[in-house]
Amino acid sequence: MGTWDEEVGKTVGRRVAAEATIQDAAVLLDTIAEIMAAGICPRGVWRFKTFEEADDWTLLQAASGHAPRD
Repeated sequence: MGTWDEEVGKTVGRRVAAEATIQDAAVLLDTIAEIMAAGICPRGVWRFKTFEEADDWTLLQAASGHAPRD
């Protein structure tokens, strides 16, 4: 067994935290609120049997929001 009184020679992988994380989160939440208010992103939980079914539904929802109205 070695001794634990040795000095640390090098620090590897020190993480530097971002300073603007709260501001970034606020911007993201504002963007999500604008998207939901515009009707682009419907609220709720949607479950599909296949990824293809989900993709078709997403495309239909996006297209219905941009269709010309009479």
